[in-house]
Amino acid sequence: MFVAVGLLSAESARARGEQLFLEDDPAGARGYLEQALQESPQDFKLHMYLAVVLEQLADYDAAIDVLLDASRLSDAELGVVYFNLANNHFRNTDTESAERYYTKAVEEDSRFADAYLNRANLRVRGSKYDGAISDYRAYLRLEPQSSQRRDVERMIALLQDTQEAERRQAEAERRRAEEIARQEREAEAARVAEERRRAEEAERVAREAEERRRVLLDSVLDSLGGATGEGRSIRAPGEDIEDIDDDLLDIAD
Repeated sequence: MFVAVGLLSAESARARGEQLFLEDDPAGARGYLEQALQESPQDFKLHMYLAVVLEQLADYDAAIDVLLDASRLSDAELGVVYFNLANNHFRNTDTESAERYYTKAVEEDSRFADAYLNRANLRVRGSKYDGAISDYRAYLRLEPQSSQRRDVERMIALLQDTQEAERRQAEAERRRAEEIARQEREAEAARVAEERRRAEEAERVAREAEERRRVLLDSVLDSLGGATGEGRSIRAPGEDIEDIDDDLLDIAD
């Protein structure tokens, strides 16, 4: 009897929670769905209902936890789970995790058009234009009659124009950098040449100065007779030299 009452209570909670969910009353539905899920923890749909309610209530962390639990169930529709995980991570400002789960969603289900579209929008925000264009085109292939087709095509064209503008800007910046580098090389070469010229000029001036000193020294040596070895006779101090009569030098035997 107690088991029957418990099951009835769980079924009632589920029914009430689903009713409020359909009536767009997430705050009212949350408690009933949480109660029902406690009684039926293997119910995949209950996980998904509660995750949507939590997302509507902006309780993204709680929604992520419920979705992770759902991903472990044997009958889990992983593409849908990953898609919802990506949405909640995006709303929780975790764009890296959001892109990772959008990727897991399309890996699980390659025809999941909305996952391509949302990942494309996310990639635009991250300036990953090549990936965004690829995703938009995948979306259009999967949903050729989409009401958003014109907007998506305009976005693709805009991204392509942006890429071309960025390419031209990058090319202009590359050329400016090359010109600056060329000017710097020329300025460096001019500086080196000027330093070499100054060094050679200093060396020339030094050689000329050395030559002038040598000429001056030679001139002084010439004036002193030092250059030829000629000059005045050397005599003792105070000594006068006079002519001597030869007769005075005769010595008798």
